[in-house]
Amino acid sequence: MKKKWTSKNVKSIQRWLVRRWPDTFTPGPDLKPLSLNIYKDILGYRNENAALSGRTLSEALKRHTTSHGYLYGVLKNTHRYDLAGNAVGEISESHRLIAKAKLRELQKHSQRDRRSSRTGNSIVQNDLRSVRQPDECSPGKPLDKTPSWSKTPVIRYKRVKRKIVLPVETVVELAG
Repeated sequence: MKKKWTSKNVKSIQRWLVRRWPDTFTPGPDLKPLSLNIYKDILGYRNENAALSGRTLSEALKRHTTSHGYLYGVLKNTHRYDLAGNAVGEISESHRLIAKAKLRELQKHSQRDRRSSRTGNSIVQNDLRSVRQPDECSPGKPLDKTPSWSKTPVIRYKRVKRKIVLPVETVVELAG
């Protein structure tokens, strides 16, 4: 019978990795870079964990190696480590450049998410656009002058010295 891949299984595999090899997988600000053949080494321990399959292990390692802490660890450390926590090889410069690029991309995404959460309206307007009925925009039907999603309140925010966002006023713009 084929094992089902779920997020719950992946999280249990991640917890098992931390319990089984705490020196290598303990979460923190700078994780140890893993050896290049760590996937095959871990699959050798299939009999210890019933939820361990190739797909769940692959997803668990993907989540581990794309985290901020792991990418910082690749930039900070000089060697890769095996399951026992022993240094097995040096990190190549190309792998460092890839880690640096991925880290920049993650930081860019987190900045964009912070910016969109500051405006306040992006979440409301995106929700309303997704709820809009498809027949409102059909070519055979005349459109109202004011679509339903344009009647949402607009909230204006003001930035203060400590970068805390406070609502200043709520303005309701109704066309008509």
